[in-house]
Amino acid sequence: MKRFTKTNFFLLLKESSQAQTGIDAQVLNNEYDKFAMLLFMDTTLFSDKVTYRNSLVYTNAELASLTEVSEKNAETFLCKAIKLVEKQIEWTEKQLLAEQNAMHCPLAGNTKERNALKWTGSIVEWVELVYALYIVKRINNGKISLKDLFQTMGEIFDFEVKEFANYFMNIKSRKDGCRTKFMDLLRDSMLGRMTETDRKPARK
Repeated sequence: MKRFTKTNFFLLLKESSQAQTGIDAQVLNNEYDKFAMLLFMDTTLFSDKVTYRNSLVYTNAELASLTEVSEKNAETFLCKAIKLVEKQIEWTEKQLLAEQNAMHCPLAGNTKERNALKWTGSIVEWVELVYALYIVKRINNGKISLKDLFQTMGEIFDFEVKEFANYFMNIKSRKDGCRTKFMDLLRDSMLGRMTETDRKPARK
């Protein structure tokens, strides 16, 4: 429940609220980026989406309680954090609603009508993947808008992300060497599988 309120970012804001002290802008920006990345991590870190959603609601309430923050930098980042949490609550509640509808209104008969493909990674990984496909122009030879690509891919994998530009900005804010975490994971996993199969004896 208190996973997000134990971050250095929240503690800095809380300290500023209680002591009315200023915070170095660069320090606050770095801790905000870490807070945002933690917020967008895979929900499997929690037992279920309901637990994740409850943790977000708790965090939002705790952030809103920091009403005494008056220092400009702290106030700016506090507002940004609240908006991020609210967006994530909205997304999680949509996911929960979709799951609930699927349980109560299962498609019967024609299996072709069922969408069997589900994206089970994180939002940030999804944004990184779709942006990469868009940049290398491997879909329709690049003759598709980024918005349409997100919409089409979202329909295929039953995964909707409207604020993809904001997530991309968070990806860009990563330090050099880890800006393409998911792309690096794909590459390393592919190479690892190749190495693994190379070691296996050929079947006769």
